[in-house]
Order: sequence, then structure tokens, then C-alpha cells
Amino acid sequence: MTSAEHEIDQNKHEAYVKSIEADKLLVMGRIEDARFTMEAAAALDKTYVVRAELLGRKDPRKIQVSATVRRILIPFLTTAGFAVSGGGRWSEGTFLSRHHEAHMILIGRDKFGHRLGILAARRRDPSPTEYFDWRTVGIRSGCLAYTTQEELEVVCWRWCDILSWHLFPWLDAV
Repeated sequence: MTSAEHEIDQNKHEAYVKSIEADKLLVMGRIEDARFTMEAAAALDKTYVVRAELLGRKDPRKIQVSATVRRILIPFLTTAGFAVSGGGRWSEGTFLSRHHEAHMILIGRDKFGHRLGILAARRRDPSPTEYFDWRTVGIRSGCLAYTTQEELEVVCWRWCDILSWHLFPWLDAV
């Protein structure tokens, strides 16, 4: 492991620890301290940027990941030319592709929960498949964190912005 990779892993770990600390502060009712700590986590890893913005806001709604992705992200990606591979309706674990599968996107939850991630790849013959490195935009894990339905909705809209500004230009680069 190189020194730079070690630093990235260390920052990711420190951000996670700070996010847990912020959640504990929130439970204790120390909202301002919790916000400050979550902002520190977001400064280390943009995974926590939405949580930092909305920390402490109550949302009693049940978190509905698939329905929210279908309502926000899928129409956005369809407008950008993506379609569900093999046709049909999007569900977790189903790729979206465009340009005869030269561009592929997979949307899913992190295995530990409360994070929505996107795996993106491009294939240019005869080159091997390349995967987008989310660390280049400060998202060390390729996921954005949420704890409420409102945060999940903002995460989906944030992914739309990130895809527009960073991923689509990378996919279209020759």
C-alpha cells in the first residue's frame, strides 16, 4: 500500500469514527456539537456531506430506497440515455447501460446499510473495462450516507449533480 492509499484509508476511517461520534452527540441532544462533528467527517470524506447538511432534522417517514431511486435517479438516467439492461423495470442489482453497453451503471446500497452507492464503468474496445474512481471527487467509498427518507431523497438528487458534473464527462471522454 502506498503512502497516499494509506492516507485515504486513514481519512475514510477517521470520517466514519466522527460520523458515529456525531450520531451519539445527536442522541444526547447536543445538536450543534453533532453538526460540527459531522461537518468534520464530511470534510474528510464527502460520503457524509448530506448528513452534515441535514443532521438533526426529523423525518418520520419510512425509508424506501428502491422507490426513491425509481422516482429520482432512474428518470434522470433515462433522460441521459441509460436503459435497464435486458429491458424491464429497474431493481437493485440491475445494471443500466447506454451506447450498446459501453457505459454501465449499477446503483445499490452499501452492505452496512444507510448508504447509497453507484458503480460506473466504461468499455472502449479493445481496452479493458475502466471503473470511475469516486475518490477523485472526494467520495472515498463511492457511497453517500443517509439516515432518514429526507436525507435519502437529497442523496439521490446529489447523485444526479455528481453524475452530471463528474461521471458523464468521464464516460464520454475519448
